[in-house]
Amino acid sequence: MQNSKTFADDNLRRLSENPYPGSGVVLGTDDSGQNLIQIHWIMGRDENSRNRLISRSGAEEVLIKAVDDSKVTNPYNLFYAAMGEVSRNGRYVVSNGTQTNSVRDSFFAQEFDLLNALRSHRYENDEPDNTPRITGVSYTRGAFIAELSIIRKSSFDDSCRRFLYRYETIPQGFGYFVSTYLGHSEPLLSWEGDPELVPIEGDIADIANSYWTMLDEKNRVSLVVKRIPVSTRPVPQDYQSEIFVINKYE
Repeated sequence: MQNSKTFADDNLRRLSENPYPGSGVVLGTDDSGQNLIQIHWIMGRDENSRNRLISRSGAEEVLIKAVDDSKVTNPYNLFYAAMGEVSRNGRYVVSNGTQTNSVRDSFFAQEFDLLNALRSHRYENDEPDNTPRITGVSYTRGAFIAELSIIRKSSFDDSCRRFLYRYETIPQGFGYFVSTYLGHSEPLLSWEGDPELVPIEGDIADIANSYWTMLDEKNRVSLVVKRIPVSTRPVPQDYQSEIFVINKYE
């Protein structure tokens, strides 16, 4: 891909200049080409949305939880499973909401159509923002290496606009990202356009720290990186992904 590094660096720079991109998802590969990478971050503009952290639950689930339950004033859309996996089928899910479980459960049931798994989900009912639902799936086997879905409100009525991006390959050391918002505004403006190419460099800690540093210091809340070893063989019992978490308010 011609000038891909410059192009990706420019996209990351613009993201770093955005004080409030909202939640974000990145799907890609590390620069060794031996691992798939998923990144998810959350941000907050008030005490309620900043009262959160990312926590691992068991071997296959990553949760968004409250730092202090007594300070939760409105739990709507704030707490959810951010990552789930069906490792025996080589499918790893990340999203900004309850759709994580819907997609994971469909994969457990051997239903492998992402759009169908999301059929019951719409953009979030949080007027006037109408936050989009963003969902990613990384595949260690199959025809695609990754899929990204965006469900957002139509500009003309209350209907949904559903977008699905399928990637047969992703260059080593790169990923594609989407976020929920275009920036800090009232109301918040939903993401528009295609996922954007960004760099993914170094080991899992390097990746986590580079994206954490890039996010606005005032509004960032938590970030998680998952490293998934690529395998085309049957998955052994000890085959596990690796998680790296940074929490601001732990």
